[in-house]
Amino acid sequence: MKKSYNHIHILIGILVIFSSSIISCSSSLQNKSITQKTDPKKAEAIKEITELYKNSAYNKGAIQSILSIAEKDTMNFDSYVKIAELASEFCYNTASLTDIAKSVYHAKTESEYFKTLGDLAVMKLDGSEEISKLAYAISNLNTNQNTTVEKEIQALQKTADFKTIDEAKAYNKSILHKILKTLPKQLTTTL
Repeated sequence: MKKSYNHIHILIGILVIFSSSIISCSSSLQNKSITQKTDPKKAEAIKEITELYKNSAYNKGAIQSILSIAEKDTMNFDSYVKIAELASEFCYNTASLTDIAKSVYHAKTESEYFKTLGDLAVMKLDGSEEISKLAYAISNLNTNQNTTVEKEIQALQKTADFKTIDEAKAYNKSILHKILKTLPKQLTTTL
């Protein structure tokens, strides 16, 4: 009888420890979700990216990827919004923009460089691999400024097909216009 009584005490002790660890885990999860809900920068960024997703006529997959990544992060929300805006507006180099967003997620510090790389991704018609590699390098920086990165960005800007984002936007509009102009012809010939 004494042995079974000891087993019951041990079993009760284990259950108490187990239940208190479950309570501890659930309360820490609640605290994390509360913290995430109260981060105004994150909430605003998620709202803006969600609106971009809803209103975009194309690249919804890329915008959804950027949104999913941003929802998991704790910083650089301005960069996510900028990258999502570019993905919603431009019909090319979407993979490069998504790669930049992935690097933003792995960043160790806040950085304005990611927004600049987003612009470069649409200002260059090729070279997305270079931009993705630079974004990855930036994500490993422990500081928000780096002269080597700045020189690499300047070198990429010199080789850009468009010198300003406005020039890239004009090119993008011309592409979209051509696509929309030929689209009805394609639909008519296939019917």
